[in-house]
Amino acid sequence: MDGERYPIETASYSSATLSPAISAAATAAGYGALAQSQNIPQIQYENLGLTLKARPKVMRSEDVALTLDLKIEALAGPSLNGIPILTSRQFTGVLTMRAGETAVLFSDLSSQETRALNGMPGISDIPGLQDITDIQLSQNVARLIVLVTPSIARETQPKGHSPMLMVDTTTPASH
Repeated sequence: MDGERYPIETASYSSATLSPAISAAATAAGYGALAQSQNIPQIQYENLGLTLKARPKVMRSEDVALTLDLKIEALAGPSLNGIPILTSRQFTGVLTMRAGETAVLFSDLSSQETRALNGMPGISDIPGLQDITDIQLSQNVARLIVLVTPSIARETQPKGHSPMLMVDTTTPASH
């Protein structure tokens, strides 16, 4: 996991249990602090950034099946009513490959294109005068490439064999 934990206030708890009449009386008597309620926020932390979880399983054929959970979470913009807006993308899948082989995961995270036109409006629409105006085109693309190469740290059973069990073939001694 890479990134940071971002605090988000999900709820708040008010510890005031006074009725409005008692609260008004306490304020009038000079006990304003008693009449005020105390809000206790409830905070939930969200992981921002890239989170990658891989659960490997070695098959009898020496292939490795990887269950991948890839999640990208980021702040999308300013908060709305004090709650930040998050953007989230997620991929879940199973990759089966030989140990030592490399799998490539590729994704376009964002794409942005801007176009600026300088010159007299409408001139570029006249045939033969398109080159008089200055057109600037800009493209920005953010891509994510993840390379996954599994390896087996310990050997499995020989091919075609199931786990071996010890069998005692001796007969108990008779009394």
